[in-house]
Amino acid sequence: MAKYDYDFKKSVVEAYQRGEGGYVALARRYGIPADSTVRKWVKIVEKLDFNALNRRKNKQTYSSQFKQDVIHYYLTSGDSYLNVALKYGLP
Repeated sequence: MAKYDYDFKKSVVEAYQRGEGGYVALARRYGIPADSTVRKWVKIVEKLDFNALNRRKNKQTYSSQFKQDVIHYYLTSGDSYLNVALKYGLP
């Protein structure tokens, strides 16, 4: 079972978009232990959309070439894990 459901995540991100507070303030207001969680949700929605906040129902498999490409990109780009995941559509 997921710790936070889609509707909860969506309401937090919408509160951020309405300017009701920053990451830290919203994390406190909604009882989320880490403001980085709020930051991650906001980034996901900005890059993809709200549907990306839904949990995936089936397990995805990736080819070894795809995995190597992702690792190579991460090691050479200097991007964060989150940015790499968003770029390649990874959970």
